[in-house]
Amino acid sequence: MYLAENLRFIRQEKRYSQAEAADKIGIPRTTLGDYERGHTEPNIETLSKIARVYAINIENLISQRLKNIAWEDQRSNQLKILAISVDAKEKANIELVRTKAAAGYMDSFQDPEFISDLPRFQLPSLQGHLRAFEIEGDSMLPMESGSIVICKYVERLQEVKNNACYIIVSNREGVVYKDCKRIKAV
Repeated sequence: MYLAENLRFIRQEKRYSQAEAADKIGIPRTTLGDYERGHTEPNIETLSKIARVYAINIENLISQRLKNIAWEDQRSNQLKILAISVDAKEKANIELVRTKAAAGYMDSFQDPEFISDLPRFQLPSLQGHLRAFEIEGDSMLPMESGSIVICKYVERLQEVKNNACYIIVSNREGVVYKDCKRIKAV
């Protein structure tokens, strides 16, 4: 559980003093200090207030090490967290999901520990939250086996371009390479 570490990290990211943060949450400053040091833990009602003040999902607040995840990807309850790794200069890496790791990727793309175990590299001309996927066999034709496809993370379906190729990660099909077509709803 990362609650104490996360409370301190978020407060510092928002540039709040302990007194300011405690006032926004509606608790004494000393109580917040105890939470941040891990001496005590908030009850569910207080935890809910903290999550509202910081605009973060409670589950992420207690179960993810937030300083290892891109902060902008976790501020809203409607967003999923995409764990990324960064170099010493805070530049995002491109993580390589090899074929043997693809099945685990579906369950663990939000897990910083899983992501930190993946091979990673950088290409200076590419920016954004990127992943690289290794193609194996003829399951992703026309890509040849052994090819590596570098993808940019797409948050919303509206961002998908018509007749463009994507790596799709889904519960039903796993990790697949697809040519996508947009169909208007009737």
